[in-house]
Amino acid sequence: MIWLSPLLLLGVPLLSGLIAAATIPLLLPWLQTIAMAKVNERSSHKVPTPQGGGLAVLVAILAIIAVLAFLGLKTLSLAEAAALIGMAALGFIDDVHGLPASRRIVAQALFLLIPFLAMVQVPPGLLLISPLFAKPIIKIAVIVLGFVGLLWIINLTNFMDGLDGIIVASYAPGLLAAGYLLTFAHGDAFGFVALAAGGGLIGFGVWNWNPARIFLGDAGSLLIGLITALAFWLLLLNHEWAAALLMWLYPFADATITLLRRLVRREPVWQAHRQHAYQRGVDQGLSAKRVSTVSGIYALIASVVGVLVSGQGAFVGGIAVACVGLLCVFVMVLFHRGARAA
Repeated sequence: MIWLSPLLLLGVPLLSGLIAAATIPLLLPWLQTIAMAKVNERSSHKVPTPQGGGLAVLVAILAIIAVLAFLGLKTLSLAEAAALIGMAALGFIDDVHGLPASRRIVAQALFLLIPFLAMVQVPPGLLLISPLFAKPIIKIAVIVLGFVGLLWIINLTNFMDGLDGIIVASYAPGLLAAGYLLTFAHGDAFGFVALAAGGGLIGFGVWNWNPARIFLGDAGSLLIGLITALAFWLLLLNHEWAAALLMWLYPFADATITLLRRLVRREPVWQAHRQHAYQRGVDQGLSAKRVSTVSGIYALIASVVGVLVSGQGAFVGGIAVACVGLLCVFVMVLFHRGARAA
């Protein structure tokens, strides 16, 4: 199967993107009847728009998993595939009916736990830092904190889904880069799932670019958040800590800083708002297209750097994270200043 590697590297995201793009028009008439996102004071859209487009991305990912299984390549167990479906279904139910935050977080934790149990271990990089991380109580603490961190990645992805094209631009390059590293550098078949998710997002993006004809919805943002969280953890387990930090540094930073600011101001953190850097950019006069384009260019640069520093050691990785981190700060300042900085 070695000869298939270059073909799979290009073919998986390409096929996934085509499937997702072709599935959207089949879903639109149905979604327009049951899953319309209404306009309110916190919205970035001007007219009611169907949401739930993440179902098309799910269809594309499942189709890729089936094709790879037919070729003899196992990517996910049935339980892990069911977790992806369950997370997307949870999000779609929330898109249509709305769910209390407490129920959402419990269900998210359950669907994350299923695949996480197959990869429960302390990242080897920590063991190299200190033998203390091999002690049972500390190992348990690291794993618990890791699980909570991955749960945060899922939710911050959901929070970042508030502008036409922003999730596609901010997440697809990282998923494609992570898929490449995991599969072709470390032999982890989950990389194919990341490649399929990245390609599926791009296919969905054809319909989501401003002005969007459909939104990803929680069905998609929770699904992409889960796949991103698992890819991030697997990168850590494969000594790719620099790449893991670089791939999605902007959405991680934007959502986390915004959350901390809201906590300091004692605002309800689960309540919808317009305080993210990308939202401030639009409110300060930048077009949605420009904000998403800048986010995409940044994500592409960060992802390419993440691939290039793979295996180059801690010093090179640290320099890369510092430099790209400065670029991330520049992007966030640009968004907060808006048209004044353009």
